[in-house]
Amino acid sequence: RNSTRLFIQRGALVLLGLLLAVLWTTQEMSCERDAPIQINEQHSFPVSSCDCYSESYTEARNKFRNAVSNHKNATLYTFQVVNDYTMDIAVVSGTLPGTVIHTSGYHGVEGFAGSAIQIAWLLRQRQQDIPTVVLVHAVNPFGFATWRRTNENNVDLNRNGLHPNEWPKAHARDFNTGNYKDFDEILLNPRRAPTRWDLYFNIYLVAAVSIFKHGLVTLKRAMVTGQYHYDKGIFYGGRELQPSLQILDNFFKEYVPQNETATMINVHTGLGPSGQDTILTAGNSAISPQELSTVFQGSNIPSLTRSASHVSGGYDLVTGTAEDFFSRRFHKQQDWIITQEFGTVSSVSVGISLVLENMARHFLPEEEAMKWTYLLKRAFYKQTSKWRQSVLVRGLRVMQQAIDRTACV
Repeated sequence: RNSTRLFIQRGALVLLGLLLAVLWTTQEMSCERDAPIQINEQHSFPVSSCDCYSESYTEARNKFRNAVSNHKNATLYTFQVVNDYTMDIAVVSGTLPGTVIHTSGYHGVEGFAGSAIQIAWLLRQRQQDIPTVVLVHAVNPFGFATWRRTNENNVDLNRNGLHPNEWPKAHARDFNTGNYKDFDEILLNPRRAPTRWDLYFNIYLVAAVSIFKHGLVTLKRAMVTGQYHYDKGIFYGGRELQPSLQILDNFFKEYVPQNETATMINVHTGLGPSGQDTILTAGNSAISPQELSTVFQGSNIPSLTRSASHVSGGYDLVTGTAEDFFSRRFHKQQDWIITQEFGTVSSVSVGISLVLENMARHFLPEEEAMKWTYLLKRAFYKQTSKWRQSVLVRGLRVMQQAIDRTACV
C-alpha cells in the first residue's frame, strides 16, 4: 500500500512538472499589446513597455544609452568587461545629499527586468530635488548577452563577492556544505549532455524523487548554497574576484561619497509569486522586517508574508553575495543594501532550467548548446503583458521609495 501511494505521489509531481514546463515555455506576448503604464506619482507620465523592455542585451544597452543621452542631468560611463560586452553606468546628479544605486543584470539573463526599470525611470524622471542616482546596467553583460545566469567564466557573481582574506576559507570549505555534493551528480550537475527526454520527463522525475525524500527547502538550500570547487557546476563562486565586481567596486570608491547615506537596490528575477516583488536583505542585516515594510510599502517582506518567507528560505549558508561584498563599502548604519526579487515561473521550472542549460553548455558543441539557452530566458524573463507591467510598476515604486528614504535619512 505504501509503495502504491509513493508511486502515485511521484507520478503526480512529474505530471505537474510536465504541465508547468509546457505552460511556461508557451507563454509569450509581444509588448505591442501592452497598455501604457501610468505610475500614480508626482511628476509621472505614461510609459510604454516597448520603450523599456528589450529582447536582447544589445537592444537593452542601446535603449539605456539613448535614455541616458536624452536626460539632461545624466552622465554615462562605459566599462569593457569581456570582448565587446560592456557595463554601462549612468550617474544622475542630484541636489540632495545621498546616493541611490540600482543594478541590473547581476545574474546576466535576469537583466531584462532591471534594465526595463532603469530605462523607464530615465524616460519619466522629472523630479528636481533628489539625491544622486547611479544606474548600473548589465553588471554581468556576458550572461545578459548569452542568456546565461553566470559570467564568461561560469562564475555566479552573487557567490563571488568575497574579500581577499575570505578566499582561502571558501576554497577550503567542504564541497558538501548545505548538502550540495549529495545532489551533485544525480541532479545538480549530471556529467553528460541533456536530451529531450530530460526536458520533458527525466530531470523532473529525479527532482520529484529528491523533493519527496528530502523536502523542497533542503534541495533549494543545497542548490543555492553553491560551491567553490567544481568550475562546471551551477552556483560556482569562482577562484578569485571577477572583473565585473572589481570594476563596480572601483567605480563606487571613486564616484559615490562614503560620508553620505547610500541605498542600493539589486534587481533579480526567478523566485516568488509571478510579477510580485520580494525585498530581501543579507542574513546578518540589522534592518528589521518592520523597517523594510515601512519604507517599501506594497512589496512582500520575509517573515511578514508567507510567500516572501518561502523566497528567502534556504540562504543561510550562502556567501559572497552583493550584500556581503558591498556592505564593506557602504557600512554605515543608515546604509541599506537590498535585493528586489521578482517572481517568474515555478521554482521547480527555474531550477531545472538552470541544470539543463548548464549541462548543455559543458557537454554539447557550442552551436548546439546555444539552443538550450532559451530555457533560462523563459525562466527569468516572463514575456506576458501582465508580468511586464507589474515589474515596471513595482520597480519604479521601489525606486521612488528608495529616493524618498535616502533624502530623509
